[in-house]
Amino acid sequence: MDVLLIVLSVIDILVCISLVTLVLFQDSNDQGMGSLAGNSHDSFYSNNKGRTKDVLMRRLTIILAIVFVVLTVTIGLILA
Repeated sequence: MDVLLIVLSVIDILVCISLVTLVLFQDSNDQGMGSLAGNSHDSFYSNNKGRTKDVLMRRLTIILAIVFVVLTVTIGLILA
């Protein structure tokens, strides 16, 4: 059980570092608070057309975030 905990902890740390790195490399959204008021008239497709790198980074961020949460909860359940 200790070996499993160590392996999961190392994977969790690597996923965490990867997640932070991906978030730091993403471009910021320049719409600011105007998007909350509904001032944006562009669709998702027109905003992301030709920006496959940004879309890929967002998807990887979501996937890594889910993996991070699952690993962290699993480690917490093993320790409990």
